[in-house]
Formats: sequence, structure tokens, C-alpha cells
Amino acid sequence: MFARINIITREGDLQQKMLPTLKDTVFASMQEQKGFQNLYLLSDSSGNKSYLISLWDSEADLQNWIKSDKLRMLSDQLRKDHPEWPGPPPYEDYPVIYQAKP
Repeated sequence: MFARINIITREGDLQQKMLPTLKDTVFASMQEQKGFQNLYLLSDSSGNKSYLISLWDSEADLQNWIKSDKLRMLSDQLRKDHPEWPGPPPYEDYPVIYQAKP
């Protein structure tokens, strides 16, 4: 399993304004992507920083999503709908070395 963690620093209420669009477009499209497992959006108590964690079967599956025409099209639409959006947030990638299951 492989994880990508996007680190989102909030700029005013931009993240809250974009969340419905992200949920209805990008996140929904991710669920259709081969190898996608799960997605978590976490926020710190101050509300200034969030972490978007996506889990994938493999690094190759994640890379296929990142290089996909679908993601490129969705990113173009986000920029059009939200011109104040600064673009994709920084990220870090990690292999998942252990997962506890109930």
C-alpha cells in the first residue's frame, strides 16, 4: 500500500469554499481510479493546516492517477471555478509499512 499526504495551509476561507467542489469532482473521480483505497481529510485544532491523505494499492496506481487526463481536466476546472486557488498543495509520499485491522 502507498500513501500520499498533501499538506494544505489555509488561506482565509478558500478551503471551505472549495470543499464541495473537491468532494463532488476530484474525490469522486479518485474513487473510480484503479488502485484507490481511501481518503482522509484531517484538520488541526486551529484550523490553519489540513492534511489530505490518500491510500493506494501501489505507488504505480498513485502515479497513474497523477498523470491521468482526468486529473488534469479536473485541475483545469478547479482553476477556472476558483481563480484564487494557488494550485496543488505540497505533498509527501510514503509506503505504508503496517496497517492494523480490527
